[in-house]
This record gives sequence, structure tokens and C-alpha cells, in this order.
Amino acid sequence: MSIALMAVVLMVFVAIGIFGVGALVRRSRADGGRDDVAVGADVVTYLLLAASVMVLVFAISSLGRTAFPNDPFLFEPERRVAFALAAIAVSAPISIVLWGRQRKLRKRGAGVGGWTLYLTLMELVFGIALVVALSQTLRSLLTGFGTYFWTDVVVYLAVFIFHEYAVRDTPLPRQAYEIPRTVGAAIGFFPLVWGTIGVLYEGLDSIYSAMAGTTTFGPGVLESVALLLTGLPLWWYRWVHRWSDDHGPARRAWAILVAVASMIAMIGAAIVLVWNVLTFVFGLTSDRAADHFRFLPQAISFALVGFTAWHHHRGVLGRERTDSVRFYDYLLAAIGLVGLIVMVTILATAVFTSAFLVSEQMEMIVLVTLAGLAALGLWYLYYWNRGQASPRDEEAAATPRRLYLLVMGIITAVASAVTLIWFLVMVFQAVLGVGEVSESAVPVVTTFLASGLAAWHLLRTYTLDRRLFDDGVDIAPFDVTVVTSHPGVLATRFPKQARMRVVYREDDLGPIDDEMADAIVAAVDNRSAVVWVDESGFRVAHLR
Repeated sequence: MSIALMAVVLMVFVAIGIFGVGALVRRSRADGGRDDVAVGADVVTYLLLAASVMVLVFAISSLGRTAFPNDPFLFEPERRVAFALAAIAVSAPISIVLWGRQRKLRKRGAGVGGWTLYLTLMELVFGIALVVALSQTLRSLLTGFGTYFWTDVVVYLAVFIFHEYAVRDTPLPRQAYEIPRTVGAAIGFFPLVWGTIGVLYEGLDSIYSAMAGTTTFGPGVLESVALLLTGLPLWWYRWVHRWSDDHGPARRAWAILVAVASMIAMIGAAIVLVWNVLTFVFGLTSDRAADHFRFLPQAISFALVGFTAWHHHRGVLGRERTDSVRFYDYLLAAIGLVGLIVMVTILATAVFTSAFLVSEQMEMIVLVTLAGLAALGLWYLYYWNRGQASPRDEEAAATPRRLYLLVMGIITAVASAVTLIWFLVMVFQAVLGVGEVSESAVPVVTTFLASGLAAWHLLRTYTLDRRLFDDGVDIAPFDVTVVTSHPGVLATRFPKQARMRVVYREDDLGPIDDEMADAIVAAVDNRSAVVWVDESGFRVAHLR
């Protein structure tokens, strides 16, 4: 980002911040100092502080690049210095003043939301910047190629250390601090995984080439080592270091995404492996064995890294059937269902149209069949089999299952309706003599039938599930006020007649897990109440 652009961005944020804070302060005074208005003003201030700090840091980075150039084609260094100094002259005072103001507020226990947002933005922006700068530096040092700026590493690392000290000076509640830490873990995870895959691939590819007498391809192991060494420290520090078994929502959400992606990577590698074996055994390829199985090092690398990532992140979710595990299961079931519909459509097109048969695309048919079987197995295992493992009434009331059935039901119903319209357009064009119903109608009809069948099953199951947990009892509307550090899934446990209000604690002593949420709902008993949650459990006071 150029210094001129950063200056423009800073001026825009300054203008927004001035008007935003002024409007919120006036509203706060008019409303008697309402808490939500104060929170809004605090968030706007932190956004302004974040923009100012970004401009300041990138300007210092530009000065470092100019003072210690590693690029022989550095044009007009004086102009760069002028822009950087101007940006520092504007952003530094703003950063210092706003930082001091917000630190005093944090010392009084205020501004948890804004402080969390600010740290998350810093982690996202400077975490990525640090990873890019460090990977370029290590790659250049290890391989001798490429341009790097070691001053960038120093500047961004200093920003990282400064904010680590700031968090210890004014700590966040555990579950709030989990958000920027999870963002940092995600930033380190990608170069770690890609570097590990590269190192494994280069090693396995060298072994395979020596055994099969083929030529080795690839960028070289040193570039992968540079990526691995870049991502490992950040991922370890943000994900593993000083972390107990108490995983909050942000950490569990990231674990779900990684576990699902890792499972798909393992399945993809297995499909490619079986596909290549079958096509070779049945003589569907003319390549010699050494060339046909050239993919083995890459497939094995993806499978090994995918299994390792899956095993670790799946363990974070635990073995009990909590909502986190249900989200994981139903997300995989949704992917399996979509994959099954797509593969059935492709397979029908390949079988019932002459173009594919004439062009001898049997390898493609085998691949699509294997992918369809894998999708069917994924859907059956994580929807049908896992869903039947727990009591039906308990599973029917679970939010992940309800979301899966409703969202996927709507998506498949829309897909079925769209393809039906498309097919009717073909029919009416043929009747009017401006077209014909050709083989292109095969994928349209197949998608309509497959999506329609899926939509019918999903929406019918959703209706049957609702009858289980909606027993028709007439419940009067009631109010529930919950004092907790994090409500978890409590809102989804109450009936729709409940009006729940959350008062957040400033510490992390009152989180609500799935088991406690069910106990609170039972204790409230559909009556207006105040619920206090702390480290010793919860207490319910019913209102008259």
C-alpha cells in the first residue's frame, strides 16, 4: 500500500471517526448515557485507532525499506521518505492520544468489545504482513533467489510484541481474547500446512523418481521449508501455547472448518488414488506405469497432512454429541448431499448423451462414479447414521440439524424450481418451433429430479422434527435476563415465546455450555426470570 493511499484512508477514517463519535456522544447525553451508545462510541474510536496505527506502521516499514534497500531498482527514495514522514507526522499523534485514552478506559474495565475488535484487526493485518515478510526473507536466505526486506520483519514483529504486552497490561476475558488468537492461528496454519505438504511431496517425489526412473518436478524443498518455518511458530504460539482444554466458540468454529476441509482433502486424495489404480488395472490408460502413478507423492502428502490436521482439530470438538459436533457432522452431510447431486447429474449426462461415449471418456465416468459413491457415503454417515445415534426428540430440537434441514431444503428446492423452469423453456420453444429438446435437457432433468427428491426429503423431515419438539402447548410470552460472560447456545434452547436479554460480565467466569443451557431452560420453566451465571454455576430468580 502506498503512503499516499494510506494518507487518504487515514483522512477518511478521521472524518468518519469525528462525525461518528460526536453523533454517538450527543445521543448518549440525550439518552442519559445509555450503555449501547457508549459501546458504539468505543467501537468507532477503536476503528479510528486501528486505521491510524496501520498508517503509522506501514509508513515506518516504508522508511525501513528506503533506509536499507534490498531492491536495486529503487526509484526516487526522497519522495518515499517525504510521504512516509508526512504520514508519521499525522498518524503518530492520533495513535498516541487515542491509545492513551482507550488504555485508561480499559483500566476501568470498559471497552471489551472495541478492544477485541481492535486486536482482531491488528492480528489480521499485521499477522498476514509478518507471514509474507518472513516467508520472503527465509526463502531468499535459503535459496538465494528473490527480494526481501528484513526491516519489514523487524517492524511487524515489534508490532506483534507490543500488542502482546498491551494484552497483558489490560487483559481481555478469555473467550473474547480467543477471537484474535484464533485469527492468528488461522494465519499461521496456511503456510504451515502448505509448507508441510511441500516438504513431504519433495521427499516422496525424490524417492518415487529414483525408484521409477522419472524426472523430478517441483519448486524445491527449501521453499517449502521456508513456508513451514514461517507458519509453525505463529500457529504454535496462537493455537497451542498456554491453552487449556476449555475451548470457546471462536476456537471451536475454526476447528470445525479445518476438520471439515481436512476430511474433504483426505477423501479427495483417496478418490484420486483408487481412480488411478482402477483405470490402470482395467486398461483405460495408455501411459506406462511409472508415468501413470506419478501423482502418488502428491496424493500421499495431501492425505497425510489432511489426516494429521483432521485428527488434531476433530479432537478439539470432543466426543460427546454437542452442538459443535453436530455442526461438524451436518456440514459434512451438506457437502456430501451437494456432491451427490452434482455427480449424479454428471454421470447421467455421460451415460445418456452420445458426446461422452463417442469421445471415450471412460476415465471420467469412473472418476465421477467414485466421487458420487464417496459423496453418498459422506451423506449417509454424517446425516443418517450419526443422526440416528442420539434420541430423536433431542436431535430434532438441535439447532445444527434444524439449520441443515431448512437451509439445504430451501437450496435444493430452489435448484429444482430453476431447472424445471429451464426445461419448460426448452419444451415451449420446441412447441413454438424455435428450438428442440435435445440431449442438453439430460443434465437439466437430472438436476430437477435429484434436487426435487432431496428437497422433498429434507423439508418433510424438518416438518416431522418440528412436531416432536413443538408439542402444541400454549406458552405465554415471558422475559429472561441472563447475566453471563458468554450465553453460548442458550437462546436456541428457549421456546420462541421467550424474550431473552443478555447482560455481559466483564470477566470470563460465567460461560454457558450445552449442558448448563438445558439445565437453565428447565429451571426457568417458561416463566419470567433473572439468571445469574458465575464460576459456581447458575441461580434463577423468578419474577412476579
